[in-house]
Amino acid sequence: MYVLINVSSGQRFAPPNLINNLYFMTSTAIIAISINHVKHKLIRTEFEQRSQLKTARDALFSEMEVAKRIQTALLPDLQTIGGYQIAATMQPAEEVGGDYYDIIVTHAGERWLAIGDVSGHGVESGLIMMMTQTSIFTTVNRTAGFKPSGVIDRVNSVMKQNIARLRTDRYMTLSVMHLDQHGLVFAGKHQDVLVWRKRTAKIELVPSTGTWVGVVDEIGEYLSDTSVAVEDGDVILLFTDGVTEAANAAGEMWGQENLERALDRYAHLPVAEIVRSIIVEVRAHMNEQTDDITLLALKRTDGTADQAA
Repeated sequence: MYVLINVSSGQRFAPPNLINNLYFMTSTAIIAISINHVKHKLIRTEFEQRSQLKTARDALFSEMEVAKRIQTALLPDLQTIGGYQIAATMQPAEEVGGDYYDIIVTHAGERWLAIGDVSGHGVESGLIMMMTQTSIFTTVNRTAGFKPSGVIDRVNSVMKQNIARLRTDRYMTLSVMHLDQHGLVFAGKHQDVLVWRKRTAKIELVPSTGTWVGVVDEIGEYLSDTSVAVEDGDVILLFTDGVTEAANAAGEMWGQENLERALDRYAHLPVAEIVRSIIVEVRAHMNEQTDDITLLALKRTDGTADQAA
């Protein structure tokens, strides 16, 4: 048997043990080098993937910003219509919202308002909102003399097909209103219409009736037109549920009663201040915006509605 002797200590080693130790040390070094190589490869791959994801994310954000700009550009900027002062705001919960409002003066001189809310929010809801806007604008401009119920019935026929093509289960609450020298006529299932009466300094609640848009093919039989007289100084307030359902940290909604009280406090102000003041109260109550917020106020002024009709 052959042995190796450590001269300094006199310790005896057998060659197999030396070979095993050398093999272990070599294997350990190889494994360490391999692990280090794999680690750096993974880091490089992760960096490349992050770079690709960042590029894709930036492209998506850019497209979302374009969609938001398109949607914002389509909002009306009229401050008066006939004998009414008008102010409105739409604040989406995401880059693109599903809330909708429009103020239309047709080629024939008819004056229309519309407000609605597509279920959910985001790009898909925003797309449905813009299709609805186009459909309403086309309908009221193509033929004069429509009743609001007739407009909604036609819009529903178009939107039901479009929503089916998108293979989604979205629907829309929608009210369409026609302004004339007496006040307004409206139809459609959306939020209640609030009317602050200057004569009595009290709020009148006018409920909406009908059914949602985009659920069934024919809704004409469920629609009816409601007339609301409007006098000088009266204020009409339209809103989406993002206003009343704005919740604080405890989950408590702001609610329609608070909205009515706010309207009562600010109704004497110009319409732009009415809208701004109410939104300030909503945001003071709200912990986090989870839904689109839309508010539209009209005030009839000094009998000019009769003159403009």
